[in-house]
Amino acid sequence: MPFKLSDKETDRNYYKGEHVVYIPIDHSSRSAVGQIQDVLTEETPIGSASPRLGHITIHASEDEPRYVIRNLNTDKDTAYKRYNIMRDATEEEVEKKNSEFNLDKDTSPHVEPPHHGVPIA
Repeated sequence: MPFKLSDKETDRNYYKGEHVVYIPIDHSSRSAVGQIQDVLTEETPIGSASPRLGHITIHASEDEPRYVIRNLNTDKDTAYKRYNIMRDATEEEVEKKNSEFNLDKDTSPHVEPPHHGVPIA
């Protein structure tokens, strides 16, 4: 596994409007910068970005929220678990719309590796 995981889980909650560095859905070790558009805490039916999937349900709860993050480069929204968020983005990263964070060389604040996100319309 290429991920360098910490031995201590973070309990950091993130909020709508915050800019974060996260691992996108392609399962690579590179990162992206985005802004949290919404925090889902219950099962939420939503339109999928994939035409073949149509409507899907985002499985979320108070204990395991899903963060809808808009990628600053692509302007697309995807729902992620907390494990995909690595940290707050710096002002410079937000301005550049890019982060040098890389799981091959940096340490994740989570005990689990990032999960597959759910692209939404």
